[in-house]
Amino acid sequence: MRMKKMMMFVLSLTMLFTLCGCPNKNEEILSDNDTVSIAIVNGYRENCPLPPYNSLTVSDAIMESAVSYGKVTIIVADGMPYAVADFAIEAPERNLSSTKRRDIAIAQTQQIIQTISNAKAQTEEADVLAAINLAARSLSDDVGDKVILVLDSGLATAGYIDFTNNLLRIEDTQTVVTYLRDTKALPDLSGMNVLWVGLGDTCGNQQPLTPSNRETLETIWNDVLLAAGAESVFFSNDLPGAAPSDDDGLPAVSPVMIYGDPTFVISEESATKEDNIQPFDKPIVVDEGIGEGKVLFLPDSAVLADPAAAMDALKPIAEVLIGFPEVRIVLAGTTASAGTREACERLSYERAGTVRQLLLDLGVGSEQIVGIYGLGYENAFHIPDKNPDGSLNENAPANRSVIILNAASDYMSLIEDVPQKAF
Repeated sequence: MRMKKMMMFVLSLTMLFTLCGCPNKNEEILSDNDTVSIAIVNGYRENCPLPPYNSLTVSDAIMESAVSYGKVTIIVADGMPYAVADFAIEAPERNLSSTKRRDIAIAQTQQIIQTISNAKAQTEEADVLAAINLAARSLSDDVGDKVILVLDSGLATAGYIDFTNNLLRIEDTQTVVTYLRDTKALPDLSGMNVLWVGLGDTCGNQQPLTPSNRETLETIWNDVLLAAGAESVFFSNDLPGAAPSDDDGLPAVSPVMIYGDPTFVISEESATKEDNIQPFDKPIVVDEGIGEGKVLFLPDSAVLADPAAAMDALKPIAEVLIGFPEVRIVLAGTTASAGTREACERLSYERAGTVRQLLLDLGVGSEQIVGIYGLGYENAFHIPDKNPDGSLNENAPANRSVIILNAASDYMSLIEDVPQKAF
């Protein structure tokens, strides 16, 4: 059953119960082929708002399993995902009316929702892929339609998909799929549909995602789930619930670093100091590559391949700095995981110096650039860029970058212990 069809099924079934009255007592409301089994991945943890347990998307999906006499499994997506409960919904006596059967299904649905809403994280961090794998295992031997209902932000912080490794910066999301396939870490979702509620929703210490971050997050999970064999993947737009209360005592979950979008422009006409705007509150990454917004260097060099294109890419950033002369920034160069540590630190420092000169040429005051760092490939901004065999993958160009940081931002703590070497 395709996901959109599944979403409409419960509504049409409820209307059928309401409008048609009782079926013949010798007839089953549903055939065995209509049985729907659901495995629910529950992201009740720190930095995630409470899933919208009573939304139509969630309640209708559970109701469909209840009216079809399927099975519902509940799994918590924490650092060590675990199963909370299995509900095997048995068919009632044959002589019950359709109205009575519907009432029983509604009561069962409410009971399951109550159980989900009390199923909290017990272990630090969040391994969402492992939770999905448990969900798939719970459905593997079931007959009929199989649905994995994910109630989670998707910001995993542990396991094979760990967004604290800066996966939101990845441009070629297929590198994640390739890595999971090479390491045999893809779950088996054959014959299963995935319905995801709450992707990208955050609270607590987790900063909100930018639109580009959210798009990358969705693309990664969509690609992974389809590569794992899912028949369909559907991301619902249900609004998030409230943040967990302070007395929930939830285990710690590391926040995922969020990057700013580098193509914004704030002119003096559209934004003034009175607007209380703080430019560069998130890191701005200028990485190596071909295309709009890129600064391309010659291989193993701090010499620009196309100085004019680099100037065009940095011009919007320079305009912001010129409009806010009180802002102070630092430039941190990074490299891919190739070469010696010292050579990579030197190269990244020199490339940061090149970007500094470009900004000065565009009119940025020298007093605004208060530091240059050469981080090489050992830094908090690094994206995994090696295949299991040690060769570089498609993420390497994103690691050949210069990162612009507001010197007054909390992100400075990520580099404050790095010496500013003058190579």
